[in-house]
Amino acid sequence: MRPKFKIEPPQAALPSKYSLQREVKKYLEMIPHEPEPNLGRVFEIKQDLRKGRYPTQEMIDEAAHHLAVRLLRGEKTFLD
Repeated sequence: MRPKFKIEPPQAALPSKYSLQREVKKYLEMIPHEPEPNLGRVFEIKQDLRKGRYPTQEMIDEAAHHLAVRLLRGEKTFLD
């Protein structure tokens, strides 16, 4: 004859909000931190800025001035 046994629900109490947050924080710290995936691209852009490959504010202002003069004179632009 097989022995009879009864399955009972677990007796552990539900975790409090504080202990649950502490547990989550503990496991988050265990996850290895990876650098931001776009960090390499950000570094490349910073290097390009240092080398002068992107327009400076002066260049942008000068181009805007020339475009404004052309528009005021009524010349055809790429926008027409």
